[in-house]
Amino acid sequence: MVHAEVTGAADAAAHEHIPDRPASPADLAARLATTGYLADPGLATVAWLALSMDRPLMLEGEPGTGKTALAEALAVSLGAELVRL
Repeated sequence: MVHAEVTGAADAAAHEHIPDRPASPADLAARLATTGYLADPGLATVAWLALSMDRPLMLEGEPGTGKTALAEALAVSLGAELVRL
């Protein structure tokens, strides 16, 4: 019982960070497009699932393939802060 209450509080806190979540992968793709980032349906779906499940999204690839561009576009389109380490 206590675990469920703690998990529920954590879920509510996580959702507060992104108050206006995209309703679908297509909605996320449209928001990303407003920043100039054109996501294909597969990438939009994976990013939307990560947001919906409050899970991190691990991106890997060669330099110049758009990993940072996606992070920047997500931050702008969701009104979130991008912290680069």
